[in-house]
Amino acid sequence: MSPEPGHALRGGARRGLPPTSDPEREQRSAWLALAILAVVLVVAVIVLQLGLGQRTSASPSPTPAVTATPTTSSATPTTTPSTSPSPAPTGSPTSTGSPPAASPSPTPPGVLDLGDAVVTVPDGWEVYADELVQDARRLVRLRDPATDVRVQIVTLTTVTGELDQACRDLVADQRSAFTGVATSLVVDVPVGAGATAVSCAFTGTRVSDGVPNKTEFTLLRRDSDAQTLVFRDTIPSATGDGAPVLATLTGMECAAAESFGVVVQAC
Repeated sequence: MSPEPGHALRGGARRGLPPTSDPEREQRSAWLALAILAVVLVVAVIVLQLGLGQRTSASPSPTPAVTATPTTSSATPTTTPSTSPSPAPTGSPTSTGSPPAASPSPTPPGVLDLGDAVVTVPDGWEVYADELVQDARRLVRLRDPATDVRVQIVTLTTVTGELDQACRDLVADQRSAFTGVATSLVVDVPVGAGATAVSCAFTGTRVSDGVPNKTEFTLLRRDSDAQTLVFRDTIPSATGDGAPVLATLTGMECAAAESFGVVVQAC
């Protein structure tokens, strides 16, 4: 039997027409393609970053020039300013600074400059008076504490007339501070050329402390300017004639007289 004409026409028609399109299926395919593309892009970016990271970590970091260059004493300091204070400079034996100007030499300890004479204080002695008198002349008084032997020394421009009379005037001026006074004659003191000298003395008990003493004056005058160096010795009567303190006293006065320009022959 031959097929029905109607069936043959329907079957042939189906096979000749294209398949019917499905919009939802096409949309899902498009989104899937986009998603796959996005995943591929993300994977590519990750792979690229990993590759760059490995290359960066594999390359050694640059070493600072300070550590790569051997350290020397003339290394360039860092340019970053420091807020900490600089250390104070210390002295260096190779310093090129100019030395300080030399100051005048001070008077050595134990030396008294009277202007026209110099007195050297013996060891153990003390200066118990230092003052200015006539015409701003410096007068000093020294004492040996162990024996109470004392001396007063001054240079004067006001001693006029004969030295004998000047010596007696000094005795008269001082004896009021003593009782039981006995005076001695004025005697010449042998000195070198260009000067004259005399000495006089008295004994008595000092009113202030009741101690018997001998007070002796020695006056030395320079002929060149008529200036006079005056010593006044006060020696307790208990001091023996050969006591070492008397030799010390004599040596001090001889040195002062020599600095005054007068040579005492007994020295």
